[in-house]
Amino acid sequence: MSDSFTAYESDFQLALQEAKTKISQIDSVEGEQRKQYLKAIEAATDEALEVLDQMGIEIQSLPSNQRSSYNAKIRQYKLQIDETKNKYKQLADSQDKRDLFGGRYRDGEEAVADSQRKQLLNNHSSLDRSSQRLQESQRIALETEHIGGNILNDLRSQREQITGARNTLQQADTYIDKSVQTLKSMGRRLLANKFISYAIIGVLILLIFLVLLIRFNNVQSSIIKYCYSKEFHSSSILKHGHIHKPKPGEELHITFITKDGKQHSYEVAEGDNILDIAQANNLDMEGACGGSCACSTCHIIVDPEYYDEIPEPDDDENDMLDLAFGLTETSRLGCQVKMTKELDGLRVALPAMTRNLQNKDFN
Repeated sequence: MSDSFTAYESDFQLALQEAKTKISQIDSVEGEQRKQYLKAIEAATDEALEVLDQMGIEIQSLPSNQRSSYNAKIRQYKLQIDETKNKYKQLADSQDKRDLFGGRYRDGEEAVADSQRKQLLNNHSSLDRSSQRLQESQRIALETEHIGGNILNDLRSQREQITGARNTLQQADTYIDKSVQTLKSMGRRLLANKFISYAIIGVLILLIFLVLLIRFNNVQSSIIKYCYSKEFHSSSILKHGHIHKPKPGEELHITFITKDGKQHSYEVAEGDNILDIAQANNLDMEGACGGSCACSTCHIIVDPEYYDEIPEPDDDENDMLDLAFGLTETSRLGCQVKMTKELDGLRVALPAMTRNLQNKDFN
């Protein structure tokens, strides 16, 4: 067993020595030869590592009391291999940089110093830029703080305005509630007044309708009575007293135009009314009420030339004239017109027909 371990140990030393030799000689070569040296170092290191693994396998078959010394050797050999591998790694990295940067890359302390100098310059520039950024940031922070202070003041002012507006809105809301209640109360009153008005209007319309109905029935009854009396009865012309004989030299003249267009002229005395004059001379003028201004059967039409000389009719005469047939602007009742000196030469026309409607017909 010790012979096998010794043989592996000898192979390990040869491979490790070859790798160290190539490492010591690599600085004297360049280009492709340098790359071949790197490959040889890598191969020798791998071979030494394989031999070391075989040595580890061999000591597994040894008794436990003998393994400790061999394990110590194997640990020592591993440290040597690790050191060799680290050197190989540095050389390989250096070769990679040469391949990447070409002639710009230099090995040794000068290259490291230049690199460190450049790094320091870069760091110094970075620090300057960082310092400038910090100063700019500080300036911006101060400006931001100032702007923030202004914004806070504006917000405080706006908050006060909003608070005032809220209080105003609350007061307005209170007033609106009161107004709504007042409007509702007014609405209820208006609705009640509306119903009352409708009721009053309805009652008035009903009363007007009843009055018109009663009036229409009375008028209709009167007309029926009048027509009935005219159709089935012949009433004689009533005579209403006598006229006075005029004194010589004081005669007044009047002309009647009858229904057939004939003219009849008479000399009469002052103070006689036209109804008495017509009946005294047998003219067709009825005078159904006896000259009491209670009918329209003594209706006459006065010549416009003399109409203004007659006194104005009173209310009773106007009421009866409203019932007269063929009413004109110069219509009067014969019983209410008395002869005067101003009416000397008076001309009156008798209407084609008369309507015997009296006050008693409406009672």
